[in-house]
Amino acid sequence: MSIRSFRFRRVFYFFASLLVICATVSVAGWSLNLSLGQGRGKAIGKTFTRNSVVEFEEIKAAGKTVKFNERFDGNDDWIPTVGFKAKNISNKSIVYLAVNINFPETRATLGAMMSYPIEFGQKPDSTFPSHGEPMVLLPNDTVEINLQDHYPRIKAFIERRLTLKDIHQADLEVNFVIFDDKTGWSAGNYYRQDPVNPDRYINIGDKPTQ
Repeated sequence: MSIRSFRFRRVFYFFASLLVICATVSVAGWSLNLSLGQGRGKAIGKTFTRNSVVEFEEIKAAGKTVKFNERFDGNDDWIPTVGFKAKNISNKSIVYLAVNINFPETRATLGAMMSYPIEFGQKPDSTFPSHGEPMVLLPNDTVEINLQDHYPRIKAFIERRLTLKDIHQADLEVNFVIFDDKTGWSAGNYYRQDPVNPDRYINIGDKPTQ
């Protein structure tokens, strides 16, 4: 065998081995990503809030009842399968309720976490037009929320930065509550309506007014 032929074979086997290694690594990486994606599953979380006046219950997704942060199987189009109830656990009637659907995985993109708002009822004496119907949610009463009703807008909202297959978790959050006495609640604190500007609410601390 000539030296030239020997060198050619060495080079040939080197590049052939390199191609096999690259292909193996690629397949292994693809399989790992796939298994990790399947293993993560989907989950519904809840944003912790002290002194809460509304609680979420009867959480359902993918056709079954789930617990908070419990992983369940769901396809890429799992968001519209989510439904839950918001219960008034205060001793006052609620006339306005704003709930946020937070998507924590959007923090991985440029910008703040994306949060989709859902509103019920009307803000008393507001100077802005209301899109909701009047509501009175008595103590211990519930209002049902199904993301199917909001899905086209949620989908368009998320896809500004991510695709739906990138979303594995949605967290529920009570954003703002207004009671029938025109006091409010948000993030553990109570508020009173500004008598000069009815669209402004003044923080009065973490103790409710009577």
